[in-house]
Amino acid sequence: IELGTRKIYVSGCTTNPDTTWITQQARQLVWELKENDREKAYLIHDNDTKFTSSFDNVFSSEGIDIVHTSYQAPKATGIAEQWVRSVREECLDKILMLNDNHLHRVLKEYAQ
Repeated sequence: IELGTRKIYVSGCTTNPDTTWITQQARQLVWELKENDREKAYLIHDNDTKFTSSFDNVFSSEGIDIVHTSYQAPKATGIAEQWVRSVREECLDKILMLNDNHLHRVLKEYAQ
């Protein structure tokens, strides 16, 4: 989520998000940002173990500073937490997803 514009970027969807998959999603997001000529200064994320140094390196190599939130501080990512709650209550809890592609399409449409 871009904090200034509230623009949502939807990455891939999977039932098993491991470190390799997460890092690939980071690469694809960086490519998308470059295609749209959108430069970012910071990436804020929590301390989930899936966000390893390889994930951070993708953004650092593009000149994006990494900001880690404090442990057990959900209010630090309040905008993202609110978006997740909204998409869940208003959309995902009402639709039976058929597969990963269906979920991805629904999320992209909801984000628009």
